[in-house]
Amino acid sequence: MKYIIVLGVFICCAKQIYSDNPKVAAVKNFKVITGPEVYDKDIRPNLGENASVQVNITMHVTDYEFNPITRTFSLLLCLIVVILQEMTMVMYFRQKWTDPRLVSNTLTADVIGGKSIIERVWTPDTFFSNSLDVNIMKYPTRNLFAKVLHNGEVYYSERIKVVFRCGPQISIKSDECDLEIESCK
Repeated sequence: MKYIIVLGVFICCAKQIYSDNPKVAAVKNFKVITGPEVYDKDIRPNLGENASVQVNITMHVTDYEFNPITRTFSLLLCLIVVILQEMTMVMYFRQKWTDPRLVSNTLTADVIGGKSIIERVWTPDTFFSNSLDVNIMKYPTRNLFAKVLHNGEVYYSERIKVVFRCGPQISIKSDECDLEIESCK
């Protein structure tokens, strides 16, 4: 009986390794084209052509909170009250770009995954220039999604919490705040 169970487990594992499943084949081919001897994830796409990488960004905000901070300043005989605001925002931060080095006819299906997929490819160095704190949601695991298409398009989504400073406000009733997004590459 014990040998039958072991044989059954071996057959299932062998079937997964040698499967004709297009999703399994796509992941294996993706690993081949992103291997360190073929693909350097530290070099941005189009670097040799001296062209920039167009990165499209969207955000899906799931929660936010304004935190007003009142500061009083005394200048000569005048008293100035300035209301600073901080905003805390939880969002799915999504980025999409094309990497021509990932174009492949061998990818028979979309490669979908998480951390292990995104760690194999170049990613933009996007940051929030007016942030005070940024936390990546990682419990129970890092909340990220990655998808690579056969035409080289990469989709990357991650759940994050950003605390950032708004400009000085004249009224505490104002709920407008700008989140500044930049990249250096």
